[in-house]
Amino acid sequence: GDDNNDSGFVQNDNDGNDDGDGEETGTGTNRRLESDKTKMCPHYRQLTSEALAKKAMSTFVPDKVKVNCCSMGGEKTKFGTHDIEDLVVFGVQPNVIRGVALYREPDVPSFGLQLGQQKGSKGSITVSNVPPGGSAIKEGTIQQGDTIVTIDSLDVSRGRELKDVSNRIRETKDPLLLDVYRGVGDDIDENEYSEDSACPYYLSRALAKGADLVFCPYNYVLDPSIRSAMEIKVENAIIVLDEAHNVEDTLRQEGSGKYGEIELLEMNFLLSSYASKWE
Repeated sequence: GDDNNDSGFVQNDNDGNDDGDGEETGTGTNRRLESDKTKMCPHYRQLTSEALAKKAMSTFVPDKVKVNCCSMGGEKTKFGTHDIEDLVVFGVQPNVIRGVALYREPDVPSFGLQLGQQKGSKGSITVSNVPPGGSAIKEGTIQQGDTIVTIDSLDVSRGRELKDVSNRIRETKDPLLLDVYRGVGDDIDENEYSEDSACPYYLSRALAKGADLVFCPYNYVLDPSIRSAMEIKVENAIIVLDEAHNVEDTLRQEGSGKYGEIELLEMNFLLSSYASKWE
């Protein structure tokens, strides 16, 4: 794997075979991080998966060529904006892409989707085609083979007739909000932990490295220790402090401490010993 890719993710395709002494149990890059004595959180381990890296990038990093907020999309269109809640739900089930917002093209009645149904009359509803020129292909998220999970928060993953789902989409006013499943098998419960689940904290840190705009609490930037721990780089960055009148209190809190009687006595002893050297 390449530890220096711009995405902030460590990726590998290795088979995990260990040619060493047999102690290390991880795969690929993980062999350098995990051993029999030092175990790794499985959600963190997933971040070394190339497949997960690609899913995260496709979900949270927009295609800059397609992003044009003034000519397509609308208020619900994400195009790369996300918060920690988005990362948490992605971490639970990375195979479900949530909140895809489709807006009809002017004077066009459809959203540019063609649907099909698997396993009889009430199987999963899938995207059979994304025709060129439609709003779906211009938005860029939906792909052929995706399974429709929800339409405007209504679960349509099982037990729905294709005709009913098509009619609901046709009657929906802009925007059409979809959750879609893009994975292997039929395990599309978006509220259950997937085998591909990942830690949202490390996802946020990985994605922040390539982000154009990052929101964070004051102390993440103003406290040198937190800034170093979070690997936040302020060189050549534009920092905007919202509600800047609160900065003074934040700095005062960061530079203050709480000390009990024992700590004060120890401090007094140390200062007295130091002062005695100069008497």
